[in-house]
Order: sequence, then C-alpha cells, then structure tokens
Amino acid sequence: MTKVVLDHRNPQTVEDLRNAYQMHVRVREIAEGLPDPDGGRLLWGLHGTTLLVQTGAAVSPLALPAGYAVSVHSANLASRLDRITAGSVVRWAVIANPTRARAKATAVGPDGVPVRKSRGQPTPVALGERNEWITRRLAPALEITALTGRPLPAAAGTQIRTRHRVHHSRHLWQGTATVADPDVLRGLVSSGIGHGKAFGCGLLLVAS
Repeated sequence: MTKVVLDHRNPQTVEDLRNAYQMHVRVREIAEGLPDPDGGRLLWGLHGTTLLVQTGAAVSPLALPAGYAVSVHSANLASRLDRITAGSVVRWAVIANPTRARAKATAVGPDGVPVRKSRGQPTPVALGERNEWITRRLAPALEITALTGRPLPAAAGTQIRTRHRVHHSRHLWQGTATVADPDVLRGLVSSGIGHGKAFGCGLLLVAS
C-alpha cells in the first residue's frame, strides 16, 4: 500500500482531482509494471488530497510528475493482514459505489408473467439502505460493532480523447468490527468491494 499526499497547488494534481477518469489514468501510469496484490487487482482511493494505491509492490516517487506530491510512503499490507486472526478487533473504512442490479424481464409467458429475467443496469442504492448494503458485503469477513457513513461527491469525469463520461456515486463508511474469517477478509481487501473500482471505489482499509 502506498500513501501519496498530493500537492493541491500543482496544476496536474488539481486537474486529476477534478476528473476521476484522469486520476484513473494517472494511477495506471504510476503503477505500470508493478504486480497486483496476491489474488487481487490494482485498487486506489482518494481521501481528501491523500491518494492510496494498493499494488503488490511499492510505488516509486520517481513515477510521479515533478511537484505532484508532497510525500510518498509505502507499507507492507500483506504482513499487516497476516497478523489479523479470527476474533481480532479492527478498525475499517471503505469508499464504495453502492449499487444494486435491478432484474429486467426479457420474456413474458401466456399469462403475462415474466418467465425469464436478466440482470439490469446497476442502480444506486437508496441513502437509507446503504448501511445495510455495506453490512451484507462485509458480513462473511467482519462482525460490525460500530458503523458510521456519509455520501461523498460522485466519482465523475470525462475521457479527453473520446469524451466518454463516467459517473459513480460514492459513500464513505468507517467503524469497528470483530474478524469472523480472516481469509475472507484478505480476499475482500485484495479484490475490493462493489463497482467503480477503476475510478477510486472499493478499496477496503483495515487496521488492528
């Protein structure tokens, strides 16, 4: 895990912070050539002007544009997770894209009842249902003992060349929990939670 404290005075930094697609491209560039976490994928998240990048190796400060960051610090995530066992009490946080795939009918029987359904486009989970959504997502790994959450501005941006727009609702949760299954927890940390992972959603942070 690499923690990059961004310099908000740098024009490139400001542009990336405004455009989730640009930040996606930036993260791919600075992580190029680095292995993904064991059994997982490249994940990142923005907490204010702090960029967290989860890869299988440390991000080099030399991979960043000049003046882009105030500081860069890396820590061994695997060793931290290995110290967590069943029954451990942990603090956790995640910025995720809470969505639910609505089923849509693709065929109707003689009586007018849908007989075959397919998964529809993901739609944002209602604000009042989001704590339940994250609790279910974490349940195999964590027994939540405290939970707070609040919506964040959407991860939105445009690809400059194609003008393709992205827009993912975001919600920040944090709290405490007792570890129920450390192996499942490691899997969630490695693979992330929910949709929008390429655009800064889904990175689960856990500390004992």
